[in-house]
Amino acid sequence: MKKVLRVAAREFASTALTKGFIFGAFIVPLLMMGLVFVLLPILMTEKAPKVSGTIAIVDPTGAVLPAVQEAMKPEALLKRQEAREARVKEAMGQTAPKGLATESQIDMAAKAAATLPKTELTLEILDPATDIEREKEPLRIGTAQDGGRLALISISPNAVERPDPSQPFGSFDLFIKPKLDDRISGDLRTVVGEAIFDARITAAGQDPAYIRSLTQVSRPDPVTVSKDGEKKAGQWQIFLPFGFMALIMISVMVGGQYLLTTTIEEKSNRIVEVILSAVSPMELMTGKILGQMGVGLALLLMYGAVGWGSLIIFTLTAGVTLLNALLLVVYFILAYFLIASMMAAIGAAVNDLREAQSLMTPVMLVTMLPYLLWLPISRDPNGTFATVLGLLPPISPFVMVLRINSTEPPPMWQIPASILINVIGVYIMLRLTAKIFRVGLLMYGKPPNLSTLIKWVRMA
Repeated sequence: MKKVLRVAAREFASTALTKGFIFGAFIVPLLMMGLVFVLLPILMTEKAPKVSGTIAIVDPTGAVLPAVQEAMKPEALLKRQEAREARVKEAMGQTAPKGLATESQIDMAAKAAATLPKTELTLEILDPATDIEREKEPLRIGTAQDGGRLALISISPNAVERPDPSQPFGSFDLFIKPKLDDRISGDLRTVVGEAIFDARITAAGQDPAYIRSLTQVSRPDPVTVSKDGEKKAGQWQIFLPFGFMALIMISVMVGGQYLLTTTIEEKSNRIVEVILSAVSPMELMTGKILGQMGVGLALLLMYGAVGWGSLIIFTLTAGVTLLNALLLVVYFILAYFLIASMMAAIGAAVNDLREAQSLMTPVMLVTMLPYLLWLPISRDPNGTFATVLGLLPPISPFVMVLRINSTEPPPMWQIPASILINVIGVYIMLRLTAKIFRVGLLMYGKPPNLSTLIKWVRMA
């Protein structure tokens, strides 16, 4: 046992105490947090460059143009700007980090996010009989920064009234100059679309303002009612299970990848022959797996602490319990042993990383399948599909983490049942890995295929 622990300590130190690992595991997350909370708000307040030019419009209906002209007036632009700022500020006020974002910062960020570039736009009215292809030519000259004609709006003749009621209404085409700010083109689409909508209502003999009041219904955010009180529950809950699964997936894959790499390096450099003079292949394999599990566990705890701090900042801790956190660690250990045993077997069987790629397909399928299926599993955590996958190693730990942290946790009996099944799966995988490890560690030359690995299992 002492030899196993020594191998494990050596494996952990050679990986976790290097400058590269410390930088990647600790410095990078801190830089990302600084980018999000410090640099991004500063960049958002940068003013966009001034845009000036003309917007040409062709309206054969004659009913859309007046509304577009009205919407292009400075007071109308200001009113739309204020409405955008109010919507953005409300959204930011609900999601901004509590204690890290003041009211003035939220107001400044909302203003920056909602503000259009400073513009000097002139509406150019073209004859309804004009040739659209010819009017596109000014758009081909230069870019939006060069000024001139920036956009051409062409209203369909049947956009407001239909000669044949059985045919659908027409719409409009928007042609823009290269590199035109997307906020300007988006605003043009909104303005013209609303103008056509109002013109259709007017042509039908109705009041557009009244019809809009009938068709607009506010959609409130759901309110979570718990013993701690009531608060708005946004759409973040659907991402909570994914966050837990991402934690376990990153930790398992990083630890497993290091295990694969170190095993191949020691084998290719013939260092393993020296090590085997002091320990048995089984002790070496066990020590390496335990050492890299410590690396993965350190990552899990560190990123878990960052995630928990983020949930506290955003006051989203209601969906996380102590039991969920403990089960995360349990399923990490099970998932790690399942994946690491396969990584160790591959590392012992091949001579370099290039040869390992062909044998990595099963491992990648195991880790990618929950990632691809997280949304249907999270939305139907107790369905037959999710239940079967939750009891099927080696994918089970990832699926169970999704199910436990979803809106409808699985029945309690399924949790110990899945743990027991995975323990059995870990035992079987370690037995198979030990046989491959024992034979393949000193094998050199042509890389083995699946049939060769099966022979090694039978030989050992």
